[in-house]
Amino acid sequence: LARLVGAVTLVIGAGSTPAAAVERAIAEPGGPDPIIGTVLKRAEEGRIPDADYYGQYGSSRDGR
Repeated sequence: LARLVGAVTLVIGAGSTPAAAVERAIAEPGGPDPIIGTVLKRAEEGRIPDADYYGQYGSSRDGR
């Protein structure tokens, strides 16, 4: 499916998707390119530092 679209979002299940499978998906020739985002599902709160952090980067033209 990734070969039929212009970009993909990689979805990973915490504790269930093997790291090797993620590495293969990223490195596979003809695989998803570009990967424009990653979603980590089923992550336990407190196990990942700053997992509850949400923010915005950049600046606005008016400096606010």
